[in-house]
Amino acid sequence: MRRLDPDALDRLCRLAGIAPEYADIWGNIRRAADATRLALLRAMNVIEDAADVEPELADREERPWRRGLDPVHVVRQDAAPYVLVYRCPDSSADRPHGWTLALEGGETSSGEFRPGELERRGRRNVGGAVYIAVAFRWHEPLPLGYHRFAILPPEPPAGAERRSALGGPAATALIVTPGRCYLPEVLEGEGRVWGPALQLYAVRSARNWGIGDFTDLANATEIVARVGARIVGLNPLHALFLDNPHHRSPYSPSSRLYLNPLYLDVEAVPELSECAPARELVRDPSFQARLRALRASELVDLVGVAELKRRVLDRLYAHFREHHAARGTPRARAFQRYRESEGESLERFAAHSALRERFRAEAPGASGWLAWPEAYRDPDSPEVRRFVESR
Repeated sequence: MRRLDPDALDRLCRLAGIAPEYADIWGNIRRAADATRLALLRAMNVIEDAADVEPELADREERPWRRGLDPVHVVRQDAAPYVLVYRCPDSSADRPHGWTLALEGGETSSGEFRPGELERRGRRNVGGAVYIAVAFRWHEPLPLGYHRFAILPPEPPAGAERRSALGGPAATALIVTPGRCYLPEVLEGEGRVWGPALQLYAVRSARNWGIGDFTDLANATEIVARVGARIVGLNPLHALFLDNPHHRSPYSPSSRLYLNPLYLDVEAVPELSECAPARELVRDPSFQARLRALRASELVDLVGVAELKRRVLDRLYAHFREHHAARGTPRARAFQRYRESEGESLERFAAHSALRERFRAEAPGASGWLAWPEAYRDPDSPEVRRFVESR
């Protein structure tokens, strides 16, 4: 049996994203055993057994040279010139190569260059042929977005290997990001500020329904502002999955564009004062007993909170449709303006949420869209349009 090369195993694990070691809570370095790392590689379908380590390593190390450009290249907008490393056979380096850039907005540009005239970044023997890596520089700042940059090599001589394993151009997704994340004005310059970090779902008050809500957030902000705080750190408030409140992680949302309606202060919704069925439900002794239990619970009962809030919010929406939307009231017109301002993204988010609820009711395991009937997996399908129009 051939002896396992530890260096080859280390390199393959690194390429597959497996860390060779970590520091535990006491600062001790823990190194994963070879058997453990081999088991991980098998579980990831990288190899079938230890004999595959060296050939798989060779293939993975040569793959970037064969494809020409990395699949994705991320640059900061303010960091021009942008450098893209291009790899090609040395035998074609002095011949013209075409390039194209297609911006997210639809604009395109193109040109030619000779790799042999650019700065060298590396050299490697790949399958018996010498490849070089060169630095292609794009000097003008590009707009933010997801763009496509491609290089078309010259046709190879008869009998020679094509440059790309796909037989076409080398291409990369060129992602242009802002120079930095958003920085509030209060943090600009040398000013130092302080403030608390709030997990809103864990905030308790005498009036909320078992989790903190937007009224609690407003009140907390006013309280800490009075003692000199300038910022409040907040957990993500993204929309989760109302059809499955057990799925509660704020870091795994349904959408990062919209808010979780469970953070609504139900008693602050204007329709509550108009809707007798909703007020009667909230005043019911059994409902009030459940509210007291949710407020008193040592742990957050998100499922219980979702059940009570959903019962009331469903009644309030039915009231809104009957007494506002059907009559074109100022509140209905404000709602319509909001829908129009959000456009397709809101329509698709709402359709996705409603379809999830429908299919989970029919088959509890059908939560993800890939488990839905095929006709409903395309948001533009006639079936989805009919479903939306029927709601």
